[in-house]
Amino acid sequence: MSPVVAAVAQRDPTAYAAWLTARAAGVAALVALTLTVWLGLASAGGLLRRRPHLRQQVGVVHEMLAVAAIGALAVHVLALLFDGWLRPSVVEVLVPFAVDHAPVWTGFGQIAGYGVLLLGPSFYLRKRIGATRWRSIHRCTTVAFLLAVGHAIGSGTDGRSAWLLLPVLGGTAVAVVLAAVRARRATQPPSARPAPRRPGPTRRDASVGERAVAARPRRDPLWLEGRPPARGSRQAESCSSRS
Repeated sequence: MSPVVAAVAQRDPTAYAAWLTARAAGVAALVALTLTVWLGLASAGGLLRRRPHLRQQVGVVHEMLAVAAIGALAVHVLALLFDGWLRPSVVEVLVPFAVDHAPVWTGFGQIAGYGVLLLGPSFYLRKRIGATRWRSIHRCTTVAFLLAVGHAIGSGTDGRSAWLLLPVLGGTAVAVVLAAVRARRATQPPSARPAPRRPGPTRRDASVGERAVAARPRRDPLWLEGRPPARGSRQAESCSSRS
């Protein structure tokens, strides 16, 4: 337990409501951002190419987590303005590297926050700016994530605590591996990439097809071509009975 946390535990927690809120919101924003980066890199890296339905669901969750990260980030910033110990001004909160407390690491967090605010809503502008340009811009989300990790470890109250440090480093390692897979796939030519798996027909589609085939009238191809029916066939027997 850090000295600051131990000191707070011995006093009235309501006196540190703003600090506790900022601390919890910062951790929530980092968790949501980590999961967002995981899902984005996994989808872009082709790990879900054989499951198109799952990829669509992952895209929805990816979007929801990005919005959650933005909301938690907003709460984190607003709560810091009411922190009685830090007492930052609006300029110190908004301008990177302007605060006195750990200016470098706090500046990394401010830049990461701006990156999340700008890159997160870019999903809704994908059709206007084009998919190719959107992907190029959206790749900077990984940089914002790494800056947020540095901010959490360098200037966070629990940055040296094992309960936060180990999950943060583990989540970062997973993101690095997924980014390497994404980069490897980007360097491969399109012909070397495996084709996405198309969903097969469902049981309902198969039953409909079978009923359509059963309802189709059976015809003799030789009879359609105008050739005389073969001996012993049903067409020959019907013709002999008519004659």
